[in-house]
Amino acid sequence: MEKPKNLRGYDNLPEAVSSQIDAVVNIWKKHLGAQLEGVYLHGSIVLGAFNPDSGDIDMLIVLNEPLTVQEKLDIAGEIIAIDKSPCPLEMSAGQRSVNFCSQCKYITPFFACNPTVSLSWVEFPVEFVYID
Repeated sequence: MEKPKNLRGYDNLPEAVSSQIDAVVNIWKKHLGAQLEGVYLHGSIVLGAFNPDSGDIDMLIVLNEPLTVQEKLDIAGEIIAIDKSPCPLEMSAGQRSVNFCSQCKYITPFFACNPTVSLSWVEFPVEFVYID
């Protein structure tokens, strides 16, 4: 995989990696629709330290309702099918709440995608922002 000089952020990723991220977003959208609040990239991609040959894709999925067991199984089955194609996926999913980050001391930079509007990504350098 060719490595561009600047790999910070979604727009600077190799096409295979950004396509994998888009596929993840589409899986969540397909299964949850309006229950999906937002998808956030964090970790090495937003810190400018991503290496497509050895790095993983860190994602935070924010929901407005808890997942059922069946939703978890259906989503996991599809995510497993695209894991490591080309990069390993690391995801955390949680329900949005008023106290979601009340204990957080520092939140790393991240990029956010509003799946109900488009697959375009917007950078939020340090503050935690929800997309409804």
